[in-house]
Amino acid sequence: MLIAEARWLSERLAEIEAISPLLHVGSASEDFRVRGQPWIDEMVFRPLRARGVSVVHVDAQAARGVDVVGDLTDPDCLARLREEAPRSILCSNLLEHLRDRGPLCQAMVDILPASGWLLVTVPFRYPYHADPIDTMYRPDVRELAATFPGTRLVRGDVVRCGTWWDYVATSPRAVLMTLIRLCTPWRSPRSWFTAVCHVPWIFRRFEATCVVLQKV
Repeated sequence: MLIAEARWLSERLAEIEAISPLLHVGSASEDFRVRGQPWIDEMVFRPLRARGVSVVHVDAQAARGVDVVGDLTDPDCLARLREEAPRSILCSNLLEHLRDRGPLCQAMVDILPASGWLLVTVPFRYPYHADPIDTMYRPDVRELAATFPGTRLVRGDVVRCGTWWDYVATSPRAVLMTLIRLCTPWRSPRSWFTAVCHVPWIFRRFEATCVVLQKV
């Protein structure tokens, strides 16, 4: 999640009153949210905690800070999440890593009550980044909204998110890690290839497609 993307989500969440409980689908670990990309916790989840919003972090991989481990397309996982009676779902930068997005998107709509909220973001202009794959799904607002049948588009924006240099230049560790990845392709070919794909974007602006949807 990019910084401007996190800010956009924070502003939209602040505009919605009935969002608790909120499912965070594809949450990754607490370490990633708090230390890897600290703006995620600072901008998105700290304000929700201050409001008393109940957040359930959901991911396919077990890790600290993941409340429910599973896949929403699995009936057992879906039944477990229905018990939470979610009013809203946040799904950020997950869909581009799925070869078949349809079942997950439908499951997210199905689990919500009528008038429930979906906040979804994906890259619009961004280089290849494998986790473990990247299908290069880069939809505009209308294309992303159409992926969630049974919802209406409340708001959608293509958000400008700065350049790669804006992120690595503020962190000596990020610069060092990038140089190590570029110079040691044998250590992790996938990480090396991702780093190589980012190099042409050093001064090119990233953009993210962000939507707020409501179930009808």
